[in-house]
Amino acid sequence: MYTHRGSALLLVAVLGCADPSASGPEGGGGKADDPAAAGDVACLVVHVLDDNVLEEGLTAVFDIDDRGSLQGDQDGTTVSVSPGEGRARLGHHAFSRSNGDEIEALASHRYVVTAGDRSFELRVFESGLGTLTVAEDGGSPEHFATLDCRAGAKAPNDDAAEGAANCAGTRFESGHCRFDNGQFAEARCCRPSCDVVLVDDGEFEESLGALYDVDTDGAPNVDEDATSLGADLAKGTAWSIGTMRFTEAGGDAISRQPGLESLFQRWEIDSTEAGVKLEIRIFDQSRLGTITIRGGDGGEEKRPLARLDCRGLTRPSIFE
Repeated sequence: MYTHRGSALLLVAVLGCADPSASGPEGGGGKADDPAAAGDVACLVVHVLDDNVLEEGLTAVFDIDDRGSLQGDQDGTTVSVSPGEGRARLGHHAFSRSNGDEIEALASHRYVVTAGDRSFELRVFESGLGTLTVAEDGGSPEHFATLDCRAGAKAPNDDAAEGAANCAGTRFESGHCRFDNGQFAEARCCRPSCDVVLVDDGEFEESLGALYDVDTDGAPNVDEDATSLGADLAKGTAWSIGTMRFTEAGGDAISRQPGLESLFQRWEIDSTEAGVKLEIRIFDQSRLGTITIRGGDGGEEKRPLARLDCRGLTRPSIFE
């Protein structure tokens, strides 16, 4: 069966921003936790709420299919604004003062790009996360994308030094993490731990939430406990997914399934009590992952539930 773990209090305080007159990163072109008023800002796109705003010109770096392939163009995964040079790029869309667009840096880490009757605003918060909003014809702004503007933010596969994890075809056996041929494997292969970065299906409601689900003031919309996934396969067969726990002792059927030629690890969870079947995949090269679901409110058709980041990078400080 699945059970709910204790939840932390939801942070509701608005995250502040440093004074924009403070000095930015050296070189002016890097991602900025503390961008200068006249400095550049560069961010990764981590969540696209409305892909119609820029005609599908933005792609979230975590938006992968169940084979680990990016569902969109790599060129659409970054956003940058250079007020000094009078240029900006929002995914595939380029803007410049030479073409009549307005590009300016405002107080409190705000950047505004105006093209015709549309005004785009990029805000960078103290946590290093950012939001993109759009207002048309002077109307109310609409939040359509969330960004990671931290200096340490890295796109999957962007650092060749990381290399493949080589975890596919591993299992915990005789007190060790091993490959199917009996050779030893890295311990992390048997202790998967991931951040939930995108949630596609609301089947579990508040029990499962995305780390990058923030409002336009940079505050999280979800409980911190709902944003992670993990299992220690050395201590029995049990998975924590958000605030839910699935265990064989509780009646859930949990199995490790063959991956695809050393490309990914795969597990299946069949929860009779929840009335759902889950499949978890973690891809060796990118260390991203997917959860798909069958059953529940959506019937037996397989559909995406969530996307995962299992690289073990530092989480943004939105819950502090």
